[in-house]
Amino acid sequence: MKAVEEFRQHALNPEHPAARGCHENGDIFFQHREACNRYYDELPAVVEKYMGKINEKLGTNYQLFNYYGAPTLTASSLRWAPSTTLLRKLSTT
Repeated sequence: MKAVEEFRQHALNPEHPAARGCHENGDIFFQHREACNRYYDELPAVVEKYMGKINEKLGTNYQLFNYYGAPTLTASSLRWAPSTTLLRKLSTT
């Protein structure tokens, strides 16, 4: 229980306010956020690179987006994770 009490003593509490971190005006905050966009823009290429390495080792063909289904598609549905196996099975029956 001593660890719980120590944790609670360091928690934010309106009865014992404490300033943590720093405060930025809106213009500075958004400048920092915009500076980070470069990394988000580069992320898909990095993921594709490492997925390619994994594909080589495992003999798989995983991409950022894999399409399974009819070549004459007129409508599509975007699915994530476990449902993709079910949809692939359904599309081949």
